[in-house]
Amino acid sequence: MLKELIMRASLFLFMIMLFTNYVRAQDQKTNAFSIGINAGSNNNHLRGDSFAEKYDAQYNYFIGLSFEYSINENFSVLTNFNYENRSYKSEYESFNLVWTNTFTVEDKTKIKNLNIPLLLKYKFGFEKEFFINGGLFYNHIFDVSNEMINKETGEDVSDLDFNELFKDKEYGFSLGIGMTFKLNEKNNLALEIRGDYGISDIGDTKFGGISQTKTNTIKFIANWNLNL
Repeated sequence: MLKELIMRASLFLFMIMLFTNYVRAQDQKTNAFSIGINAGSNNNHLRGDSFAEKYDAQYNYFIGLSFEYSINENFSVLTNFNYENRSYKSEYESFNLVWTNTFTVEDKTKIKNLNIPLLLKYKFGFEKEFFINGGLFYNHIFDVSNEMINKETGEDVSDLDFNELFKDKEYGFSLGIGMTFKLNEKNNLALEIRGDYGISDIGDTKFGGISQTKTNTIKFIANWNLNL
C-alpha cells in the first residue's frame, strides 16, 4: 500500500514538473502576466417566477480591474474584479385603498454587486487577435434598492427594504467572445461581448414571487491591459 502511494505521488510530481517546464518554455515566447482596466455597459434580464416576469431589461454600467496569466500563446486564465450596477424596470397599475382609485406605478429595482469571473481564454487567428473565454462567475450583492413612483404625483410608494428580500450572493456560467487590438509591445485594447447566465436564485423570500428569480446579463466590455 505504501509503495503504491509513493509511486502515485512520484508520478504526480513528475507530471507537475513536465507541465511546469512546458509553461516556462512557452513563457519565453509570450508575456506571462498582464493587468488592466475594464469598463462598459450591461443589459440586465430577470427570469423565473412572477417577480421576474413583470420587469423589463435595462442598461447600466460596470468598471473594474482585470488580471490575466498566459499559459501559452493560445491559452490563458483570466479574472476580473468589477463594481457592477444592474437595473430592472416595470410599469403597472396599482390601487389606492384610501382614495379607491388606480394609478400608474414606475417600478425600478437596482442591484449593486462585486462581480468576479474566473475564465479560461482561448486565442486564435493569424496574430491571436480573436478570443473566446468561458468559465464561472460569482457576484457578491451588497445593496438592492427599489423605487415605486406614482407617475401622477411623483411620490415614492415603496415601503419595503429589498435587501431583506434578496440573497447576498449569486453564481453562474460566463461565456464571451472578442477581439484584441495591439497598441504597442506592452499595451493592448480588447473589445468583448460576454454573457453571464445565473444558475442560483437571488430571491430570499416567497413574498411577491421572488424566491425563484435568476438573472441574465449581457456585457459590452472595453479592456485596456498592460503586459508585465
